[in-house]
Amino acid sequence: MNIPELIGSAWNSLTAKRVYGEPYEKDGVVVIPAGFVWGGGGGGDHLDGQTAQGAGFGVVAHPVGAYEIKGDRVRWVPAIDVNLLITATAAVAIAYLRSRSRRTRVESRTTSSGV
Repeated sequence: MNIPELIGSAWNSLTAKRVYGEPYEKDGVVVIPAGFVWGGGGGGDHLDGQTAQGAGFGVVAHPVGAYEIKGDRVRWVPAIDVNLLITATAAVAIAYLRSRSRRTRVESRTTSSGV
């Protein structure tokens, strides 16, 4: 397989079927899972006057939620990424504590200098 064919087949793998899973039904409720999919790739076929080929492709995918269909009602149910939630909470807490520490140091300098 040559590089353009390889890149083309990799690009074709990024379809709606990668974003939306197969619907399934249980007790009259249809669930369609959905995800975020992102990918990219590249390749080359010449190196210092010698014939050489190489290609690479990467995909990132994670769930974002699901559509729940019950009767004539459709509801979006978001997926909760606990690791992302914990990381974001920790980052906000650290930023708050650092800014509070800086503000305290600045205030103590201005009051001790008599300003």
